[in-house]
Amino acid sequence: MNNQYIADIDFNDGASEESISIAENKLDVRLPDDYRNFMIEHNGGEGCVGDLAYIKLWKIEEIVELNELYEVKKYTPNLIYFGSDGGDMAYAFDLSKGQYVEFPFMAIHEDEEEILGASFQEMMRALYKRK
Repeated sequence: MNNQYIADIDFNDGASEESISIAENKLDVRLPDDYRNFMIEHNGGEGCVGDLAYIKLWKIEEIVELNELYEVKKYTPNLIYFGSDGGDMAYAFDLSKGQYVEFPFMAIHEDEEEILGASFQEMMRALYKRK
């Protein structure tokens, strides 16, 4: 990953393969490999991405609980939330499109998503280049 995209993020210690597998089983999904690799190295983090974006990437242990809390499966069954902008936007995987997206927490229709990229790096680049 291009280090300039993540230079201002405070990272957590890495997640175990076991904790990722547990979350995947509870969510009944296989998380994208690039995201899994990122979580093994960092297990989430928080900080600025470029001049205008902020990201809070949830720990793998929080993802299941927060997806249940936001009733993601009920309202947007093709999405898995994995973080936020610290405000009213969630960062998610759109499982039906194989894309990383930004999505309003209060929305209940998946057509309100903004596609950020097909990979974790593309998502971070899109956030970094926001104007």
